[in-house]
Amino acid sequence: MTSEEELALYDLLREKKAVESLRSLVREATYEGGLYGLLGLSITNVAEFKEAVEVYKARDDPQKKKAKEPFGGVNLPRDAVVTQFGCIVSSEDRMELVKSIQSGSFEKLLRRPVDLTNASDDELQQHLGERVTMNGRFSLYGKVGPFILVGGRPIHLEPKGSFSWGEPYANFEGQDVRITGTLRYAHYGKSPPGALPEGRAKDHFYFEAETAQVTLTEK
Repeated sequence: MTSEEELALYDLLREKKAVESLRSLVREATYEGGLYGLLGLSITNVAEFKEAVEVYKARDDPQKKKAKEPFGGVNLPRDAVVTQFGCIVSSEDRMELVKSIQSGSFEKLLRRPVDLTNASDDELQQHLGERVTMNGRFSLYGKVGPFILVGGRPIHLEPKGSFSWGEPYANFEGQDVRITGTLRYAHYGKSPPGALPEGRAKDHFYFEAETAQVTLTEK
């Protein structure tokens, strides 16, 4: 899932006065909001970014920090911020995140991913391991788990471990969505000669569920 703050940043970057608004976030928004401001400046104006980093690091907000959901009611450490990547929500030290932004670790997340909605299988193979986006009809009820139907073929969402397909995903059922994430391919090979027949999944493309961003497409 994509956070509301991240979606707002994408919109902000398209505005004519984006730099001015990003500077304001760095100075006046919550610590989390200030980080979004830094991230935006890091790709729009390097000179402003360098100055903004020092402004942000010098902030010493006096109020005791109360966590928002899902840490509601919990007192986080003074310099901790709530982060969300895909569907993974956690808390991190804000200064460590500043270092990550300075190193360019998050820059690729703001670059527009290539749209592979109309791509052939051969084209999809050329983008494995890359951050891409696709539009399709969402369903929770595929043979190997949730998927979107793109051009008549299912593109799955597969977690690496245990994963909760909660209410947000249930609300997407049967809806047209956009998924952005890392594209992978599952290849199972052929059964060895003489092997007993067994039910096995077909080779298929999929997104990593933990980091995939799913949003309803505008109608």
